[in-house]
Amino acid sequence: MPNALSRIARVLLGGKGGKKGNGIMILFALFIIAVAILGGWLTASAIMKKADREYDGLAKLCPESQNG
Repeated sequence: MPNALSRIARVLLGGKGGKKGNGIMILFALFIIAVAILGGWLTASAIMKKADREYDGLAKLCPESQNG
């Protein structure tokens, strides 16, 4: 594990054998991936909350439960 981490750090930080431009591109790609994952999670969460409000079967059967 430490050997793998040192290789990753060398590539990202541009140590011997790695180029500085490649490290920046990899960091940028990781940032884009993180933003895409976060965006997908937020979108899915919003869709689930909206669907839960609109299609709540219990609310149709027992409207007084919505007052709480």
